[in-house]
Amino acid sequence: LGRLDHLIENYPLRGLQGAVGTRLDQLVLMNGDKKKVQELGEQVLEHLDCSASFNAVGQVYPRSLDVETVRALIALSSGISSFAKTLRLMAGQGLASEGFQQGQVGSSAMPHKMNARTSERINGFHQILNGYGTMLSGLSGDQWNEGDVSCSVVRRVALPGAFFASDGQLEAALTVLSEMGFFEAAIAQELQQYLPFLASTTLLMEAVRKGGGRESVHEAIKENAVAVADALRNGDLGENDLSQRLADDER
Repeated sequence: LGRLDHLIENYPLRGLQGAVGTRLDQLVLMNGDKKKVQELGEQVLEHLDCSASFNAVGQVYPRSLDVETVRALIALSSGISSFAKTLRLMAGQGLASEGFQQGQVGSSAMPHKMNARTSERINGFHQILNGYGTMLSGLSGDQWNEGDVSCSVVRRVALPGAFFASDGQLEAALTVLSEMGFFEAAIAQELQQYLPFLASTTLLMEAVRKGGGRESVHEAIKENAVAVADALRNGDLGENDLSQRLADDER
């Protein structure tokens, strides 16, 4: 949001430069009085509450500004999209839910499904924004002598589309945040299963602190951890016994 605020505060206008950037029209209207032309431009900036404008432009302003604008929206979208994808992964593992309303259908073919469809929509909006960014990047630095329809037709789609996509993503994110929930029992069960693995770094450091060789301790923990993980995945082990195996390992 700070990046977007900075862009808004410092976004330069093309200014009243005339059709091709020479201010000739204003000079003619004001009988060649350059001071009045300058004052007119300053008054317009003040009226629009803008702090900067270009001193020298052609028929069009630099299209790199369009790229910068949409990239700011993409940057804002990235964190939201990452959060939504994490929530989708947790929902798939039965650890969380974005909320499931009464009457909602997860799949027309599979009635049991409770897809995190709003989070999926958030990820989709992020891809749309990336697409608009690519479209505008293709325009930046690609003008001929001046702007033409090959430029404006892309901008007329990409610029409003990017803001609509960003707005839709933010609305979807607010919905998820207000309705999401976590399944504490499932999380506790997963934590119980994987906690010995999560503690392996701490165990390694404690063993080294008490005089153990780092390489030998690392190898002992790794061998036992891999063996436990394989046994759990293959159904040969009911619960994680890594702690006991390490206690029994004479290394």
